[in-house]
Amino acid sequence: LRKLCKDMKPWVALGGLQSLEEFVESEISTLEEFETNFKMVKKRVKQAEKLPDFHKIECVNVSAGPFKAAVDDQLNQLNNQLIASLRKDLDKNVTEIETFLGGAEAMLQKKPESIEEIGALKKEWNKISEEKKNIKSKRKVCEQQLKLLLSAAGNRANLGDIRERLSNFTNGWVEFEGSMEEFNGMIEEQREGLKAQVDGSVQSCRE
Repeated sequence: LRKLCKDMKPWVALGGLQSLEEFVESEISTLEEFETNFKMVKKRVKQAEKLPDFHKIECVNVSAGPFKAAVDDQLNQLNNQLIASLRKDLDKNVTEIETFLGGAEAMLQKKPESIEEIGALKKEWNKISEEKKNIKSKRKVCEQQLKLLLSAAGNRANLGDIRERLSNFTNGWVEFEGSMEEFNGMIEEQREGLKAQVDGSVQSCRE
């Protein structure tokens, strides 16, 4: 019986964790890790189904029904936690994109009225232009996370709001990039206009 307990112990190792949520969030972070663990859970579920219902020890039959139920429950909890953690990561990434676009759009509405303001806004524009590359990569990650969530959770996960927010990014990205180009052109026009004003003032002083 001791040997049987020892052999079966790895199946219920998750039960020894103080917090499954903390374990998943500390050990699993990348899309690849989530994908690997979803596959692992699916594989273990199939393996658990093949575990015997009874174990014969000498002349006694020991029921494994409660044990198998515990294994099934732990694997189900792990799968649910993987879904919850991935959903949390996806929501965080989407929020970061929304924050970036909100700040960028506010900056693009500004119109400089001095050489100093032109220099400051040009620096902001350059910063946004650099960050845009990372945001574009994050958008792709979000789409992959959503695809994995739909595959793992199906109709169990209410992802309508996330899908709508991602759709808004897709529809508005081209417009955003157009606004970036327009703003840069406006900055250059303002620079030339102010330069012309300064040159005109200097010429007037000389006369």
